[in-house]
Amino acid sequence: MSYWMDNAVEPGKYILVDLGYVTSQATRGNADKLRQYVGRRNFELAAYGRLLVRVPPSKLQLCLSLFPIKTSEEHAGYCWCTHTWIEGDSGDLKYAYH
Repeated sequence: MSYWMDNAVEPGKYILVDLGYVTSQATRGNADKLRQYVGRRNFELAAYGRLLVRVPPSKLQLCLSLFPIKTSEEHAGYCWCTHTWIEGDSGDLKYAYH
């Protein structure tokens, strides 16, 4: 696990969200929308082509009110993530790197 992800899951520091496979148009569209609120440096491409984003605690309520981000218990997401934002079929393996 990277230093970035280690620190993202520390309580109260950041919320780590799985946006889905980067090859999915839905994932890239969601990332574009979210980027204007959390900034570009909070995104990371993780293993298996998953796009992850750190949401600062101060911006969490805003992001939750604007976007359908769910806790990981409600919807399967990338391991280590606290939340996920996978719409439609963007979680499908057909969008993964081959």
